[in-house]
Amino acid sequence: LARVGRYKVNKKLGLHAGEPITSSTLTEEDVVATIEYLVRLHHARTDGQPAVMTVPGGIEVPVETDD
Repeated sequence: LARVGRYKVNKKLGLHAGEPITSSTLTEEDVVATIEYLVRLHHARTDGQPAVMTVPGGIEVPVETDD
């Protein structure tokens, strides 16, 4: 990934918030977080409440149905 791609992945999945970008390859953590995000997106709530996933470190990331 380029710096922009890594930044967008980190931001969307709530990974490595505030850390400098040092890696340009996908990690196991990236893949696991992506799969979790997709599963939660597939099972999005229909009651109007936003779905969220909690990533390591306790950060809550909104799962947006327009993704």
